[in-house]
Amino acid sequence: MEKSIDHTTQAAEGAVVGVFGDGEPLQRLRLGLSALRHRGADEDGVVLVTEAGLSREPLGDRPATAGIGSSRRPRLGMGPVLASLGGEDLALAWDGGLVNAQRIWAERSAQGGLWRRGGDEDLVLQLMAASPRNTLVNRWVDALGELQGGFAALLLTRERLLAARDPLGLRPLFVGRLAAGWAVGSEQPALERLGARACRELDPGELLIVDRSGVVRLSPWPKRPARPCAVELGRRARPDGSLGGQALASVRRGIIERLAQDAPAVDVVSALFDEDWGAAAGLGAVMGAPVAPVGATMPGGEWVAAPAACLGRRILLVLDPERPAELIPPRLRALRRAGATALHLRLTWPVTVAPCAFGGRASDARRAAPEDLGDPARLDVESLGGVSAATLGELLPDPCLACFGEAPPLTAASAPAAGQLPLFQSAGAEEV
Repeated sequence: MEKSIDHTTQAAEGAVVGVFGDGEPLQRLRLGLSALRHRGADEDGVVLVTEAGLSREPLGDRPATAGIGSSRRPRLGMGPVLASLGGEDLALAWDGGLVNAQRIWAERSAQGGLWRRGGDEDLVLQLMAASPRNTLVNRWVDALGELQGGFAALLLTRERLLAARDPLGLRPLFVGRLAAGWAVGSEQPALERLGARACRELDPGELLIVDRSGVVRLSPWPKRPARPCAVELGRRARPDGSLGGQALASVRRGIIERLAQDAPAVDVVSALFDEDWGAAAGLGAVMGAPVAPVGATMPGGEWVAAPAACLGRRILLVLDPERPAELIPPRLRALRRAGATALHLRLTWPVTVAPCAFGGRASDARRAAPEDLGDPARLDVESLGGVSAATLGELLPDPCLACFGEAPPLTAASAPAAGQLPLFQSAGAEEV
């Protein structure tokens, strides 16, 4: 697969949120972003619309009427990107990653003109500037139609808020109603947190135009089979929300139930790392087995097994494969020395074997590799099992499993750019 530019393949995690036509947009944006912290980003930034134009900061007592915000990795810059196109100021908030960014940069540069390489947002803005269309909406559709990958994108001007979700539905995006306006965001719980109601998930490939007259829904690109991201469904999105019409709490419970199917009889279910206690509690409840700690992290950082909890017991340990691989064998040996008669290890997620090319988190060399977790004898455990990519394929609706070694839904050469449907190209038709 052709890789996109470095910043997307390595860590393009984040989230977007937007508010239009309702009072106190800054407060609402901050509430929404606070509910999206779990999506992996470290820094928030917002752009507001006031009577003076678009600004990253509130301007004295001038009331704001709209705004967008995004969570980003610090090295990618804080918040939405500000730009000017045809004398109109705009801001772009982005969550996602592309597989054909490098190819577009190379092709456009070869055609002449000045093309400055940068992040995905820079590419979108330069494609908009190069579009022959006459309106902002059509330039927006033109630019996004050339992209291949997963994205949730918001474009803000003084008069409108545009929202778009990629045609494969890899990145989530929701819309909700405010008392006197609208809100859009990466997840349903975030919109509820900022005060929106009647949340709805945008369809894959859907575009919204929000202005003072209301909301217009468009499907400007050819339809493709949806391929939701397995990581979004299984672990990245908040469990109190939904995706693809499925309650994520139910999806997560289905994964735990599948994990319990081949679980052996044990005396206690526990977690090898503190971060896995939620999964351990869920698995113990499904199995009808006691759940209890078998070790603890001391103030100095050392993990110590508890002999009283281990002696003579068969222990089933729940483990996320993204925990530091070098810490797993020492903790298992400590449990043996504390008197455990049998150790069974269950992985709550497939082992990631490749970085996500569509904007999700890349694999980390410090995390468990397949060879670290593939041999029970090497780990000195009686059994080793867990959730596989095949299991996710059975439980989820035709998911993208590319980061687990399955074929990706698209590559840089697998599909032409989407382009615009005839609605935008018909002779004499009024542009939207």
